[in-house]
Amino acid sequence: MSDFTVTASHDAARRRLDMVATGPMDSARFIDEEIAALKACGSPWLFDRLIDLRGCAGHVHYDDIERLAAYWNPIAYQAPRPVKVAVVTHNRLVIARLPLADGLFNKHHMQAFEDMAPALEWLLMP
Repeated sequence: MSDFTVTASHDAARRRLDMVATGPMDSARFIDEEIAALKACGSPWLFDRLIDLRGCAGHVHYDDIERLAAYWNPIAYQAPRPVKVAVVTHNRLVIARLPLADGLFNKHHMQAFEDMAPALEWLLMP
């Protein structure tokens, strides 16, 4: 049994989906949870995302990122602007790979942060 946990909550007023992962990364499960959370938003192309991976060991595998992009791209045309995705992590591999991963998504902009405050500030910028 894995000690990996993912919690997700969406705030319709702020139009933001927050996700927190802890423990040893279960890449497939993390993406399953992210897709489920996006679907639960109703109109996910209107929601920015804050993903906190600071308590997580490991990274999301590239094939799972491609799976998320396969879900996202067919619905992204509905987005009035690119969705912002702030990823908070201390993992250097995640930070280095983020621009490559971001290139897979339409109307989507990912940015890595090591601390929560700058991530929140970035999400609030127009």
